[in-house]
Amino acid sequence: MSAISSRLRGGSGRSPGARAAAIERDKFHDECGVFGVFGHPEAANLTYLGLHALQHRGQEAAGIVTSDGTRLRVERGLGEVPEAFDEEKLTWEMDFFVKHFLEHYRGLALAPPVREPLRHELVRLASELAALPRVLCHRDYHSRNLMVHGGLLYVIDFQDAVYGPITYDIVSLTRDAFVSWEEERVMDWTARYWEKARKCSLPVDPDFGAFYRDFEWMGLQRHLKVLGIFARIHYRDGKRGYLEDTPRFLNYARAVAERYRELAPLARLLDQIGSRVPATAGSERRDT
Repeated sequence: MSAISSRLRGGSGRSPGARAAAIERDKFHDECGVFGVFGHPEAANLTYLGLHALQHRGQEAAGIVTSDGTRLRVERGLGEVPEAFDEEKLTWEMDFFVKHFLEHYRGLALAPPVREPLRHELVRLASELAALPRVLCHRDYHSRNLMVHGGLLYVIDFQDAVYGPITYDIVSLTRDAFVSWEEERVMDWTARYWEKARKCSLPVDPDFGAFYRDFEWMGLQRHLKVLGIFARIHYRDGKRGYLEDTPRFLNYARAVAERYRELAPLARLLDQIGSRVPATAGSERRDT
């Protein structure tokens, strides 16, 4: 800082242009943000969110280092945080469903013969979704966040927008969190979106059947995530009202899982727990 101050005062004897160039060089050219969490059960997710908040400063890569007390594990990649951690984030959200909805709220103790195939299935699902073309996603693009005022449509609650799979927002809208439509109408809307997306050169699969499968799998991942979130809001914050919408999400998820052979372990589990809302969290503790 003293060197810059000296040059600003003209003490270097250089021409104004040379002094300006020297000032431009005499500064940090790397911006970095460091975010640390210790001793918290959700340290990885908090770190993800913290890095996401810091990255407006211009970083071109991101990384997370975790430790179990003896070893360090490094995950890093080029791009913004959502680009570097997309698959990990998708997997974490489905693990959130297992922990908070299945185990804590529905009281299931998943035995290894159930847990291991389910985990393999969810990891595969996240991997395939992460491989889809990515665009800017609102992430909560549903009816309650679309407001009509003065004849114009306004989109609200966009603070969690990230780069993600192109199917994310269309499935959020047509398989709405709070309103259900018949399957024929959902398919028709999705087909219309696909046709217009192709005309606009958006990176959708040229085969509608393949696109619709991606659409359904993306919706499944989102609905599992929401089930986990609603369950935790209930038992952490005492807000039971969110649970009234869980049957809709379970029905969405069950319908998709039953249509694809690859999702059979999840379909069996969802069929077993049903769509009934228990009276209290953890009231149905049983082994599965």
